[in-house]
Amino acid sequence: MSILKYTLIRLALIAAFAGLFSLLGMRSYLLAFAAILCGALAGFIFFPRQGQEAAGEVERLATRRPKATSSTDEDVEDEIVEGDPEA
Repeated sequence: MSILKYTLIRLALIAAFAGLFSLLGMRSYLLAFAAILCGALAGFIFFPRQGQEAAGEVERLATRRPKATSSTDEDVEDEIVEGDPEA
């Protein structure tokens, strides 16, 4: 849920900067580039806690291991180096 929350904050910041820069007369690729850059920087500066929560959730999702296998990385490396003893 924190990933969605932080994504929505960043999108709102980008949209706000795009609107502001559009009123100031920016157009085309410069408008998009400036809005994305300023929105990302504002999110990084003003919402660090939400960013850390989202990063922690991504890390938890990425490091979750499937429960079907019980072998560790060391076991797999040993099998590769020493050869499969059951083969």
